[in-house]
Amino acid sequence: MPDLFQGMDSPNAANTFELCWWPVVPRKKGKAAARKAFAAAVARIERAGESRQDALDVLLVGVNRWATQARDHLKSGGDAKHIPHPSTWLNQGRWEDEDDPAPIHVDPNAYTPPPEPDQPSQAIQHRQAARRAHDARPAADVEKDKARGRELLERLRRKKAK
Repeated sequence: MPDLFQGMDSPNAANTFELCWWPVVPRKKGKAAARKAFAAAVARIERAGESRQDALDVLLVGVNRWATQARDHLKSGGDAKHIPHPSTWLNQGRWEDEDDPAPIHVDPNAYTPPPEPDQPSQAIQHRQAARRAHDARPAADVEKDKARGRELLERLRRKKAK
């Protein structure tokens, strides 16, 4: 088996994986793939400018947070299939995820529908007032509007004919 942690000896990333990281992992599936992803994650964090020790610390803090979230998920009745495999967690850079907000518990029996309005809404009142004002216009104004409309239509027809 090739040594995936070759050149990673100070501090020893392989020992960190075996002794510190893997025991905390909440879903122990695919250890070989996780070992490979762990080495890649350490290298990725180092390329970002962190030291080896800082990279290992970041992953250890992240896996502890992940384990806590997974335990809470299972306690609240969640299914283990929604907890990612370790290699998936590492390959997706999930140690950078933010903490989940505290769940909001809502009592389904606490909902009461809003009361029926006694009066029409303001928009309905404005529409009704505008309709009354339009209907109350003098007949002369209505005829002027009709004549203006016919004139505009005639102008448009002439422009199209040109």
